[in-house]
Amino acid sequence: KHHARHGDGVRDIALTVLSGSGRLVTWTETSGAPVTTQLEAGMVAILGSGCEREIHAGNDGLAWSSIHRRRMLEPLL
Repeated sequence: KHHARHGDGVRDIALTVLSGSGRLVTWTETSGAPVTTQLEAGMVAILGSGCEREIHAGNDGLAWSSIHRRRMLEPLL
């Protein structure tokens, strides 16, 4: 299973691997070439604003948590 390619152009994100393993594929605004990082429990990855990412679980699954600054709420009217 994987978490499809997406990004956040406004905030930096801290991604913490809680259990399992997998891989993180990132693309930056300045480079169109993907960079793959192997993930293991206990690792923390800091993703800068504008970085697109895709997360793939390994055979043993992957649980992670992402942390970022709160989004400012826009008024409904």
